[in-house]
Amino acid sequence: MEFEGVVYKIMPVTRGTSARGEWQRQDVVFDYNDGGQFSRKICVTFFNKESDVAKLREGETFLVSVNIESREYNGRWYTDIRAWRLQPKQEAAAAPMPDMPPIVEELERKYNLPLGQIGTLWMGEKGILWQNEFGSAMQFVPSSLKKGIKRPKPWLPRIKKSHVHEFFAAIREGRRANADFRFGVPLVKTVLLGNVLAQTGKCKLLWDGHRATNNAAANAFTRTTYRPGWELPRV
Repeated sequence: MEFEGVVYKIMPVTRGTSARGEWQRQDVVFDYNDGGQFSRKICVTFFNKESDVAKLREGETFLVSVNIESREYNGRWYTDIRAWRLQPKQEAAAAPMPDMPPIVEELERKYNLPLGQIGTLWMGEKGILWQNEFGSAMQFVPSSLKKGIKRPKPWLPRIKKSHVHEFFAAIREGRRANADFRFGVPLVKTVLLGNVLAQTGKCKLLWDGHRATNNAAANAFTRTTYRPGWELPRV
């Protein structure tokens, strides 16, 4: 999602340390008007984007690109509006669109759907299913496909705190973690295939779970050469 807003208030910065290292979070309130009679206030989070926040001045206008995500924690839902790109108004007017797959831009124009800059498209015989980067929001294209579809009952145990807490809890309790390596490894492989295609050209790639069967050049990017003494066994 993108919106044009005037910087209303820059909130104090919050810093901390997690398992991934040090982090910095800063909220910025924008005054946003979509053409109506009244303006709205939108609080946007800049996470580890110190250089972007340094560009902001209260009263100036920016084009802000955000991802909107809601998560559950202890039975309550929280919505996070997180910035991923920031442009001054004058620069945004002349800036080209991101290098999006043509099918995404085509679907957005045809169905007037804002699919955002990050997500996954599942191409089916009857239509397309889009989901955001975390899989918690989805849309059917065309929207008529969702008629008659019932939400499945949850069957996987829900994580109560975070993935880090869940991982260590599974170790202590001697059980498998929720979404353990049986799920994580195939998922990461699928995502990394996008990098392989970027290196070998935008073509159709047939993958059997271990290697490309129709593009020998692509397989060169699925492994690396290790220094002596650091080699890994071939699986």
